[in-house]
Amino acid sequence: MIRVKRSRCELIGSSITVLSELTVALINCAEVLSKESNLTIEESIRVICNTAIEANRRMEENE
Repeated sequence: MIRVKRSRCELIGSSITVLSELTVALINCAEVLSKESNLTIEESIRVICNTAIEANRRMEENE
């Protein structure tokens, strides 16, 4: 299970379970984004990951 508290995530369970949950969530988000933006699933995954990386970088800068 993944529990989100403020800007941090708490991972509960085995790393394989957490990785599986994150992968399913990423694919679900990419499917929605691809339908709304005419991107492929792969392009949508890149957009989501790049956005997450940038958001994480900014959050670390602000700490």
